[in-house]
Amino acid sequence: MKPTIVYDLPLHDAICQAEGLAFALPDSHAVIYQGKRDGRRTLFVRPASEPAPEGAAMVTTVSRKPPAAGRVMNLRDAVEHMAKNLPAGVELAEHAHIQHYPKKRFAPSWDQPGIFCYEFMSTEGLNVGTWMPHNDSVLFQTGFEGRGRIHARAWVDGKVNGPRADISEFIVGAMVTDENPGDCTEAYKDGWVRAERSLRVGADPDEAPPDYGNEDRWNGHNDRLALERTIRLGRAMNRTASAVARPSDEAVVQGNLSHRPRP
Repeated sequence: MKPTIVYDLPLHDAICQAEGLAFALPDSHAVIYQGKRDGRRTLFVRPASEPAPEGAAMVTTVSRKPPAAGRVMNLRDAVEHMAKNLPAGVELAEHAHIQHYPKKRFAPSWDQPGIFCYEFMSTEGLNVGTWMPHNDSVLFQTGFEGRGRIHARAWVDGKVNGPRADISEFIVGAMVTDENPGDCTEAYKDGWVRAERSLRVGADPDEAPPDYGNEDRWNGHNDRLALERTIRLGRAMNRTASAVARPSDEAVVQGNLSHRPRP
């Protein structure tokens, strides 16, 4: 099933403005709203810290927070960078599409080409970002409604097509954030921090903490796991209950996104 293709020049301009604003706000993000001014459809770009224009609905968000790795990234780091910069309402598909170096003309027998890049896809079937191994950042694909662009080969019948990498574990780990344990002993805090580190690399919050031989450290680890279970439950409930406003069909021009210029 292919996503609906909408080519809206005013929205494209708004996304370009939001990109620039997002890069200038590395600790926050930009928001695109749709409203009316003098009876005409208008798009507004605002920092997240500013209130929405009166009567306007959010179209999408643009975030360009720098990667936390601060070094040459591996795939886990790239997924985390991608997950923390997705537009509101967009989620990463559990598999990334792999593109390989083409076979060299002078070596046609070479049948094990190296990985050229990973194309990250959204669960909507749009290409949202590209990462090349050993690159220290991700190229974000803004495209349709700021939510990505069509990739001709990567998404077929609702699934990532061709060579692919399972990144589901990395996606879950990317959503783990530092939480404050409050006033506590050093041993409790140590257990808490150890739990966060293990969750970031794919630990199951339902698993029992290791036997530290120290009750405070064990409690800190266990309490952080319990908090993570609550956070994930809330996230799942919000995912099913929330819907991001989309632009209306008014003044929208149909077109082919595969030829759309990048912001």
